[in-house]
Amino acid sequence: MEIADVARIRAAYDQHHEHTRLVTLLSPTCTVCQYGQGVVRGIFEEWEDLPLHGLVIWVPMLPADTAEKAEAEAAAFSDPRIEHFWDAERALANAFAGVLDLRCPAWDVYLVYRPGVRWGDTPAPPTSWMLQLPEQVGADPTRLLDAGRLAGEIRAALSDPRVESGPDLALRLHAKGLATVKENRSGD
Repeated sequence: MEIADVARIRAAYDQHHEHTRLVTLLSPTCTVCQYGQGVVRGIFEEWEDLPLHGLVIWVPMLPADTAEKAEAEAAAFSDPRIEHFWDAERALANAFAGVLDLRCPAWDVYLVYRPGVRWGDTPAPPTSWMLQLPEQVGADPTRLLDAGRLAGEIRAALSDPRVESGPDLALRLHAKGLATVKENRSGD
């Protein structure tokens, strides 16, 4: 897995400027992050032929988080449209914290970018975003991850009438998130 730094992530992000992009920052051992990872994986599986690109940035936020654990999570989340990175120094997590106005490194966040949005010296503000963090760190509770709403935000960014969304998709994505947590727990 490639080591993340701001310049490398900017290059990967801008390289796919013609696509809708989903950027996530996740802890590899956090159960709640694993749920979110499952939702994201479900979105990519549901929309496998659409111009969607993902950057998954694994961040060491919990004591058990290691590059090896991130590698294992990445291996279970394989899709040619997704790139995985390890942010050992939390450089990206801190950069995104400023963009999202969080009082801690950004992690367990799900950022959607419309085609054409590029980065400057700092990460671009997302078109829309969600998270799974507490209010104490500056998290807006109205942005709490909701599988159906995230799919709807990505659908809007894709601007493609073939993209299904609605309660049936939300339920499938929720189930995918729960299945990912269950898989990870059975492997412990």
